[in-house]
Amino acid sequence: MMKVLHIIPNLEIGGAEIFLSQLVSRLPQAGVESRILALSAGGSIKDEIEQNGSVVYELTPGSHFAVPLKLFRFASALRHQWRPDIIQGWMYHANLASLMVGMMLRYRMPVFWNIRMAHTQLNTEKKSTALTVKAGGILSRAPDAIIYNSQNSAILHEEELGFSSRNRHVIANGFDTDEWAPSPDARLRVRQELGLPPDTTLIGMIARYHPFKNHSGFVKSAAQIHRELPSAHFVLVGTNVDERNADLLMQIRKTGLAGFLHLLGPRRDVPTLTAALDVAVSPSHMEGFPNAVGEAMSCCVPCVVTNVGDSAALLGEAGRVVPPGDSNALASACIELLSLNDVQRARIGNTGRQRIQQNYSLKSVVARYAALYAGALGETR
Repeated sequence: MMKVLHIIPNLEIGGAEIFLSQLVSRLPQAGVESRILALSAGGSIKDEIEQNGSVVYELTPGSHFAVPLKLFRFASALRHQWRPDIIQGWMYHANLASLMVGMMLRYRMPVFWNIRMAHTQLNTEKKSTALTVKAGGILSRAPDAIIYNSQNSAILHEEELGFSSRNRHVIANGFDTDEWAPSPDARLRVRQELGLPPDTTLIGMIARYHPFKNHSGFVKSAAQIHRELPSAHFVLVGTNVDERNADLLMQIRKTGLAGFLHLLGPRRDVPTLTAALDVAVSPSHMEGFPNAVGEAMSCCVPCVVTNVGDSAALLGEAGRVVPPGDSNALASACIELLSLNDVQRARIGNTGRQRIQQNYSLKSVVARYAALYAGALGETR
C-alpha cells in the first residue's frame, strides 16, 4: 500500500475538510493508506475520519511560533513509526507545513500542495493568511505537484499571485451520488421541521458566511421573489448563518422576510436539506468549484448560479447562470425556474444529476488522486 500523510489546518466543517474525509475513506480501495495531521486540535470531522479507518494526529494547542518545533517532534516520531511515501498539504498554511515536514523526515519523498481558494484579493484575508499566500507563491516551485480544484483557481494563482505553473494539476471535486440523491421523504421532513405545508416552495443557499459568498445578494433576491411568490420560503445553511449573526438579521428585517427566511446554521444533514429544495442558489461574487452546486445537482435540484469561477462549467444545462452582483437577474432566474411545470423542472434536475454521474463522480476523482500518487512514486523510486 502507498502511504500518504495529509496535512490540513483543522478538521472543522468545511468544503476541503469534508472532501478530504470522503477521499481518505475511499483511497484504500485504490491501494492507498492515509493518515492525517491537523495543525490544530479538535474539529467535528475528526471522529468521522477515524471511524472510517484513518489515523488522525493533532498538534497540541499553543503559540503559532511553537509550530516549527512541534512539527519537528512530530516528524521525528513519524520517521520511526510510519514512514509516509507522499506528503500532501491542504490549503496555504498546511502546504507550507508539508514542505517543513518533508525536510524534517530526512528522506526524499514527493510533496503535493492542494489549493482551493479562488480569489486573489489578499486585503480581505487576515494578515497572517495573506503573508502565507505570498510565501506560497515564492516557494511554489518546491512541491512536486500543485493540485487545484478549479481551472479558474489555477489561472488566478499563476497570473496574479506568482505561483509556478510547473506540475500544475486540476482535479475537480467529486460527489457521492448515493449520499447526495433526490428524496421525497427529505422534502417532507424539512418542511415539517420548519412548520411549513408539504407543498411549500423552498429556495436555499448553502454556504459559510463570507463577503464573497454574497448572502446579502441572496436576501435581496429573496425579497424580490417573495413579492412575486408570497408563499415561498427561503433557507440559509452554513457556518455563522444563524440567529447570532446581527448583520444578517438586520438585512432580513429590512427586507420584510422575517418568518419566511430561515437561518439554520451549520448542519450535518446537508444532503437532506439540499434534497428538500426546489431551487438551489449560489450568488457568489467569487468562487472556485462550488461544492454546494454539485451537491444540489446530484439531488436533482435545479440551480441558479453566478458566472464566476467554474460555476457555469459545472452547471451546464442544469439551471440558469446570471452575472455576479445582479440580484434582479438572480431573482428573475429563480422565478423563471419556479414557473416551470413539474415535468419541465424535473427534466432540468435529472440533467444535473446525470451530468454529475458522468463527469464528477467521487469514484473517478479518487482514481485520479491515486494515479497521481502512483505516478509520483514511480518517478522517485
